Amino acid sequence: MSNADKLPVVVIAAMPPPVTGMTSATKHVVQRLRERGDVTVWTTSGGDRPPGVQRHVRRALRYFLAIFVLAGQRIRGVRHLYLVANSGSGLWFDIGMLTVARLLRYQTTMHHHVYAYINRPDRRMAWLDRSLRRGGAHVFLSEGMRDDFVERYSSTTKALVAHNPVSVVSQPRTPPSEFTSDRPLRLGLLANLTIEKGVGLAIETFETLHQQGVPVILELAGPERGEEVEQLVARACERYPGRVMSIGPVYGEEKLAYLQRVDVMLFPTQYPNEAQPLVLLEAWSAGAPVLAYNRGCIGGMANPPALHAYQPETHFATEAAAQITHWINDPETYADACTAAKQRTEQMAEQTVHGFDRLIDRLVA
Repeated sequence: MSNADKLPVVVIAAMPPPVTGMTSATKHVVQRLRERGDVTVWTTSGGDRPPGVQRHVRRALRYFLAIFVLAGQRIRGVRHLYLVANSGSGLWFDIGMLTVARLLRYQTTMHHHVYAYINRPDRRMAWLDRSLRRGGAHVFLSEGMRDDFVERYSSTTKALVAHNPVSVVSQPRTPPSEFTSDRPLRLGLLANLTIEKGVGLAIETFETLHQQGVPVILELAGPERGEEVEQLVARACERYPGRVMSIGPVYGEEKLAYLQRVDVMLFPTQYPNEAQPLVLLEAWSAGAPVLAYNRGCIGGMANPPALHAYQPETHFATEAAAQITHWINDPETYADACTAAKQRTEQMAEQTVHGFDRLIDRLVA
């Protein structure tokens, strides 16, 4: 297809910064679209500023200006809109964008990355769904997410499934034959470090194992969000020097190196918007099993031994410590978990290619 034949698409979505699973996935969609079409990207991100009035004002202004972007691009003949759904108060922005898109007769595709309005019904999302039924489409991260949405809203809107993109590590880590005081098991947590994302539970898991004499290290990676988290992490690092560490945000080769040295990834998320976290896919790609809370799509992403997804009402530190102790006492079962993790990545990578092909085909059709 020549550049003259490429069909244009407007993308209205948050893009990095900040770097989150959602913004990283959207960046991947934009990259794929640029291979096939003429893409106009209007980012709604408030930037990498900490949450506050200025960030919210900037974000609201970006959405207001998006109205003029949509109008201008429609005059150029653009008819495809790719919109990433928000959550909470951000759904009002989505209603505004979809209202303008309908008036301008765009064909809108809405990509979902949060589970909050699936866990609990939201009248705003019900309105958005009804508005998309004629010519629009939803994109979900998994078949389970799609089915849950359809059941929640009795939706008849066209629905596609596109798993989050998987970056397969070409040289995954080799599991050690045993864990000792000289080679302790390294626990990881890679996220925006907040209480909701499980930083407190990760530290509690380490402490449970440490008190039992189990040879473990906890290495936290990601920005520490908020004074409470900063103090919590600082106390743990001070109390367990060399055993608990926080290395801050990691990207590129530094992130790859981190993933390759983590033996077990912890993800005890309590975040209400959690859907299909990229960090699980990244951990598996490096051959590390994951212990997580079952929120959003997590429970359907894999089975044991690659993933142990505990119900939110269970005590994570107790369950995770028991599983880690089992792996240390039986290294063969740990090696099996690492193999299963790598295999799951390869399976999901193939599914992702097919899902994104369908999504991109729709947007440039």
